Amino acid sequence: MKKTFLLTILLILVAAAFWFGLRCGAVDAALDSPVVTRIRLPRLVLGMLVGAALAVSGTVLQAVLRNDLAAPEIIGVSSGGALAAVAAVVAFPALSALAVPLAFAGALAAALLVCVAAWRHGNDPLRLVLAGVAVSALASSGAGGILICNADKVSGILNFLSGSLASASWGRVEMVWPYIVVGLCAALLSARRLDMLRLGDEVAMSLGVRVELTRFFLIAVAALLASAAVAAAGLVGFVGLVAPHLARLILGGGHRTLLSGAALSGALLVIFCDTLGRWLLAPRELPCGILMALVGAPFFLYLLRRGGGIYED
Repeated sequence: MKKTFLLTILLILVAAAFWFGLRCGAVDAALDSPVVTRIRLPRLVLGMLVGAALAVSGTVLQAVLRNDLAAPEIIGVSSGGALAAVAAVVAFPALSALAVPLAFAGALAAALLVCVAAWRHGNDPLRLVLAGVAVSALASSGAGGILICNADKVSGILNFLSGSLASASWGRVEMVWPYIVVGLCAALLSARRLDMLRLGDEVAMSLGVRVELTRFFLIAVAALLASAAVAAAGLVGFVGLVAPHLARLILGGGHRTLLSGAALSGALLVIFCDTLGRWLLAPRELPCGILMALVGAPFFLYLLRRGGGIYED
C-alpha cells in the first residue's frame, strides 16, 4: 500500500508537470490553440516517452551489471546509438526511416563492446565505467567525423548533440513510441529476473535463471530503449543514472515497482528540464540535455566519491 501511494504521488507530479508544460511558453496560448496541440503537446508526450525509456534502460543496466554507476550514457550505449543515428540521418539520408533500428544496432554493439572490454573473471564496476568512457569517446569521435565530412547537411544537429525536444512532432512520436512501449513491457515482464540477477550469478543460476542468455536479452532491451530515446531527442544525458536512484530512494528495492517508479521519475525529470529550458531564456530555448547535465554530472561524481560499484538494497 505504501509503494502504491508513492507511485500515485509520482504520477500526480508528472501530471502537474505536464499541465505546467502546456501552459508555459514564449507566448500565452489557450489549451485548444494550434500552439498547444501541434507544438507543446507532442513535445511533452515525446519528453515523457524519452524520460521513461532512458530511466528504465538505466535501471535494467544497473541490475544486470550490478553497478550503480551504469547508465546508457555512462557505458557508451547512448553514444553508440547516436553514432548510428547520425550516420543514418546525415551520411545516408536514404536510411533515415531506419534511424531507430540502426540506432538500436549501434547501441547494442556499444554495450557488448563495453562488456567484452571490461570482462576479466567477471564484470568489475571500475573497468565497466572506464571501458564505457573509452567506447563513448570512440563513438563520439566517429559521429564528429561524419558531421565534419557532411558539414552541408548538419543544420539543426547541434540540438541533437545537446539533447533537445525542440524538433518534437507527432510524426516523431509515431516513429519511436512502438519501440519504447515494447522495451518498457519487456523490462516490466523481466522484473523477477532482474531481482535474481542483482543477487549474483551463482544465486540466479541456483534459482533456474539462464544467466548469460538472460543478461544478453536484458542488455538488448536496455539498448532498444536508449536507442529509441536517442533517435527521438538526441543525447539527453544522466536521466538513466539519476532517475533509478531517485526511484530506489523513494520505493526501495524490488524491480516490479522500481521500474514503474523509475519510468515516472525519468518522465518527470525530462518534462521539468525541458519546460525550465523553455522558460528561463524565453523566447530562446536551453536544451533539456544541458540542464540534465547540470544535475547529473555532480550526482555522478557524488556516487563515484561514495564508492559506487556493486549496490545492495
